[in-house]
Amino acid sequence: MINVKSNNKTKKEKVMTKKKNDKKNKGKVAKVIAMILMVTMALCFTVPAFAADGDIIQFSGVNLSGDTLYLPSSGSFAVGIGSDIATIADVLKVRAEYVDPMKDGETHKAGVGIGIDAVKVIDKLGGVWFLGDVNVSTGIMGLTNLDGDVHLEPALYLSIIQVFK
Repeated sequence: MINVKSNNKTKKEKVMTKKKNDKKNKGKVAKVIAMILMVTMALCFTVPAFAADGDIIQFSGVNLSGDTLYLPSSGSFAVGIGSDIATIADVLKVRAEYVDPMKDGETHKAGVGIGIDAVKVIDKLGGVWFLGDVNVSTGIMGLTNLDGDVHLEPALYLSIIQVFK
């Protein structure tokens, strides 16, 4: 007897195949979320150990600045307000941000990123920053939507306006 496999699936078979694929996708999403959680926890436990030395990581005091962000996934600009959490090796800044995209004005995002303090880099290279108290930093950030549809979105930020240090 010869078995011939047909490509013509019934509706029931198509629905069952779709359900299996949906379960596989949910499993992949769960793995990604678990991986992000593990990395975050690892950073939470290792950063205080590095900070004890004081030379590598320094936690920032209260500071607030206004930022302009570019969201490459939607091709739009956004405005945000953020705070530097820590400084690594006196040049890199870990930054937390709240963002309100200008395109629709209804979706709110928040995230964390890392950037370079341009004034410190120029100083370390032997240059002179001629704009006095204007402190420029730029970097990349991962944002997530706060309005229910949670997904990671990349962003580029430029921070110039400091509300207070």
